[in-house]
Amino acid sequence: MAGDVLYLVGGRGEHVQALDCATGAVRWTSRSEEDEAESGRPDATLRVADGTVYLSVGGRLVRALDARTGRVRWLIRPRSARDDASPEPPTAATAPAIVGNTVLLGMDDGTFRAFDKRDGRERWAVATGAVAPGAFRRRAAPPAGNGLVFVRGADAVRALRVRDGRVHWEHPTDPSAGEPVLAGGALHVPGRWEVTSHDPADGRVVQRLDLHRRRGPTAVLAGRDALYVLAGPDAVIAVGLP
Repeated sequence: MAGDVLYLVGGRGEHVQALDCATGAVRWTSRSEEDEAESGRPDATLRVADGTVYLSVGGRLVRALDARTGRVRWLIRPRSARDDASPEPPTAATAPAIVGNTVLLGMDDGTFRAFDKRDGRERWAVATGAVAPGAFRRRAAPPAGNGLVFVRGADAVRALRVRDGRVHWEHPTDPSAGEPVLAGGALHVPGRWEVTSHDPADGRVVQRLDLHRRRGPTAVLAGRDALYVLAGPDAVIAVGLP
């Protein structure tokens, strides 16, 4: 939702609608034959920023729409290494993140890409290690702040500089770990048996939640004053933010 408009993506990315929040009236609907070709892809995700709707269909198609009219501003098809190397259906990319004039997107082959939000031109791409097919099918938009974007790869969480993709710092983590969360001035990274909180500026560990006597974290959500950790299927732990 942005302002007084609710933006919805239908099916697996076949269409986008803008609804008036007060009345439910459809302001516009955007359909594309390009999206129809992607109907076998994972579910689509979208972000709204600065008057533009950014739609990602499994990371294999990214479309920028005018938020007021639904007009297509640009459309790109980022290529994944999985397109040729694997007969498996593609797994989901991260939801798009918008930082300044940059659209950030993690692909299912472990490549993290940055695009110019004005025309979709690719600025840089960094290999972070492929994520296992089917893992974390709905991957959140990567957290970002102070010129850095924080990305989970197969073997580490990395702080990448938004302007050029260079690694600012990295910290090893288990490949089964979930997505990092930025809250309370710290980056919280779930591992196999713990949640580690880092200073986002330099990666220094400022807090660690040990879950060896329970179960490993399967999801982490940040609230205003606490971090909520789903530890296995039967326990939720609330931890004060550092």
